[in-house]
Amino acid sequence: MAAAAEADAEGSPLRGSNALVLAQLREQPLTSMLDVARAYGRLMREVDAQWTAAQRAEGGGPEQLDDPNAEAVRRVILGEGSITDIAAGTEDRLYERDQRDELRKRERKVEEWHVESSDAPPRAMVLVDKDSPVEPVIFERGNIGRRGPRVPRQPPRILSAGESRPFTSGSGRLELAQTIVDPANPLTARVIVNRVWNWHMGKGLVDTLSDFGTRGSPPTHPELLDWLAWQFVHTDGWSLKALHRRIVLSQAYQQSSNDRPEARAIDSENQLYWRMNRQRLDFEAMRDSMLAAAGRLDPAVGGRPVNIEQPPFNGRRSIYAKIDRNNFSPLLRTFDFASPDATSPGRPVTTVPQQALYVMNSPFVQEMAKSVAERARNQPEATEPAAQVTAVYRAVLSRDPAAEEASLAVNFVTTHEQGLQLLAQTLLVSNEFFFAD
Repeated sequence: MAAAAEADAEGSPLRGSNALVLAQLREQPLTSMLDVARAYGRLMREVDAQWTAAQRAEGGGPEQLDDPNAEAVRRVILGEGSITDIAAGTEDRLYERDQRDELRKRERKVEEWHVESSDAPPRAMVLVDKDSPVEPVIFERGNIGRRGPRVPRQPPRILSAGESRPFTSGSGRLELAQTIVDPANPLTARVIVNRVWNWHMGKGLVDTLSDFGTRGSPPTHPELLDWLAWQFVHTDGWSLKALHRRIVLSQAYQQSSNDRPEARAIDSENQLYWRMNRQRLDFEAMRDSMLAAAGRLDPAVGGRPVNIEQPPFNGRRSIYAKIDRNNFSPLLRTFDFASPDATSPGRPVTTVPQQALYVMNSPFVQEMAKSVAERARNQPEATEPAAQVTAVYRAVLSRDPAAEEASLAVNFVTTHEQGLQLLAQTLLVSNEFFFAD
C-alpha cells in the first residue's frame, strides 16, 4: 500500500490518497456501515490535507481532482453489489450489534402498538412467496452436511391420482390448497366433519381425530360420516355454519344426558348415541357464561385482542383474548386451552385442584358474582329475599330454585353478610353451571 502511495506521489494530490484507500478496500472488504464510515472519513481527511498542501505549493485548482481511482473507490463503497447496496429486508446488517439490539427493541415497540393500540390500523398476517423459491434437498440420515437429491415441491402421493406432478406456480402453496380441497379427495371433508361432530357430541365418529390411516380407529358410523361429508361439500359448499346447523338440529344432538338403564345395558359406551354425552364447558364458554349471567358480556363483533386476566375485567367475548405464544398464560393452560404452538384436533379434559382454586378465589369470579347479586337486587319485582334468590337462580342456572333450594338459600341470604353475592358465586362454580347436559 505504501508503494502505491509513493508511486502516485508525483501525480495529483488526490490520486495518491484514492489509490491508498482503494488498495485498503481491496485487501480488507467492508463488512459493516462502521467500516464504510471509517474508510470514507480516512479518505476525506487525506484529501483535505493534500488539497491544502497543493493549494499552498502549486496553486492547484479543481481540475486536479480528476482521478481515475476516485471512481473505483466510489464503486467499492456505493456501487451495485457494494456494502451500501442493501436489499429490502436486510438493512440490519448495516449496524453494529448494540445498534441491532436497539433496532429490534424499537421494532417490538411498533409491533406492540399495532396489536394493543386502539388507534392502530387494521391488518392481517399473510404469507408472501419468495421471488425465487428454494428447491429443497434430502438430507441423508438427517445430516445437513450430507445433501442428497433435490426434491421438487409437489403434493403428497396420497392426495394424487397416480404419479405426483411438481407444482409450477410460485411456492406451490395455492396448488397444494387446491389439491387438499379437491372434491375428488374425500379425506379433507371427512376429517373436518368428524372434528365438528366431536366438538358437539363430545366424541368423534372416528376416535383418532388426526389419524384416518390404517392405525387409526375405524368409524363407528361410516355411512353417517360419508353422508355428512358429502352434504358438507356438495350441498352446503364447504359451509361450516351449515354443518353446525345440520348437527345441532339432529335428534342425536337433542338427546338428554339422563341415564337409561335399559339402553346402558345394551350400549354402555353410548356408541349408538342413545343419550347426550355430558360435557364440561371449556374455558372460553365458562368465562362468557359468567359474563352473560352478570349482564356484562359485550357482544360486539371484531376488534383488537384484549387482556382478559387483569382488572378492570373486560367484557369482550373470550374469542378476543390476547394470546402471547412466547409467554403462554398459566390460567389458560390450567383449563386445558390448546397450545398455540402446535395443531390440536381436540382438547384434553383434565380435573386438577388448580381449577377449583381458581373459581373459588379468582377476583374475576368474585366480581361476576357481585354483579349477579346487584343485578338481582335492582330488579323492580325483587324486593324480598325470596324474589332475589329466584332472580339469581334464573340468571346463573336459567331455572327457578326448587322448594328446598329456595328455603335454604333464603335462610342463608338473610343470615349472612353479602349472602346474595356468596350464593351467586356458589352457583357460578357449581357442576350444573360448568357442565352441559
